[in-house]
Amino acid sequence: MALQLFHQNMMKFGGETTAWNTRMKKAFGNVNIGHPGARVLAAGFTEICNYRSAHESLKTMVRKLDPGLTTLMTVAVGRTGRMVGDSSGPPSKRQRTYFQEYLTVATQRRVAANGTTVLHEFEVMHAGKAIFLDSPDLGPSPAGCFPVGGSVAAEELPYNAKVDSRGIAYVVGRVNSVGDPLHGRLLVVAFMHNMYGVGDGSSGITGVPRLVNAIYQEHQADITAATAPCIVGGDFNVEPRELGLRGAAPFRPQAEEDSDHNPYLTTGSHVYDWWSCRVKSLVGAEPVIWMQTLKKNKPKNLSDHAGISLGLDANMW
Repeated sequence: MALQLFHQNMMKFGGETTAWNTRMKKAFGNVNIGHPGARVLAAGFTEICNYRSAHESLKTMVRKLDPGLTTLMTVAVGRTGRMVGDSSGPPSKRQRTYFQEYLTVATQRRVAANGTTVLHEFEVMHAGKAIFLDSPDLGPSPAGCFPVGGSVAAEELPYNAKVDSRGIAYVVGRVNSVGDPLHGRLLVVAFMHNMYGVGDGSSGITGVPRLVNAIYQEHQADITAATAPCIVGGDFNVEPRELGLRGAAPFRPQAEEDSDHNPYLTTGSHVYDWWSCRVKSLVGAEPVIWMQTLKKNKPKNLSDHAGISLGLDANMW
């Protein structure tokens, strides 16, 4: 059975426009990742504008990708000082002027069917967000990890969260697919919507290794970089590049490529959506672009980004 990850930038998604929700739900149904022959362990959705209506609308939409994606988490991962809006205003205004950036992650969970417990393919052990914090000096902004249910509410940011920066939403889980080569493997999956137009997009993407290290530090009782490789998917707003910290294994980009090894575009003009992987080997990993969700002729018909998936392989551990 092929086990997959999926990411989709949602183009300022607030979940309040019924017609748009219907079109996107249909588009997800046309993303033929391969269910039931393949399963999506985790799916991340970036550019979420709020944690209420968007979260509720995604609950039914994500099941078109995989009916087992029944657990959703929406968390605040950044604050943009330049785009402050009135949250009590009309929906159209809220969608244009949101001041906090949210991400939604959908995962598999245990469900009861006919009185029998059905173990889905990914059991989440930890979930939360890793964000940049204000630096007390002129050095790099420190990274902090905040699990859901911890000291900071999912929809909130700590008082010292860095303004004009974006963090990541993450899940730590164990593959539970009896008979599959990946059964029992630990994995960190995260998603990011990097800065664009405001803030510092370069420092955001280059800070991913620090954000991920904060996750490993927070959950060191259960995972290490050696036992649980990390895969980050997102709309990075920069072309694919290698990321790394001195003395640590690098994060290598993974994107679907043409015969000349050039990454395919995921927007109208840029390769902005890709995977950043700190794994043992990328041999066997299969990235795929899904154009079904990319807007066609009408500017607001669908998203301005294609979806991306990544097939997992035992070589990654």
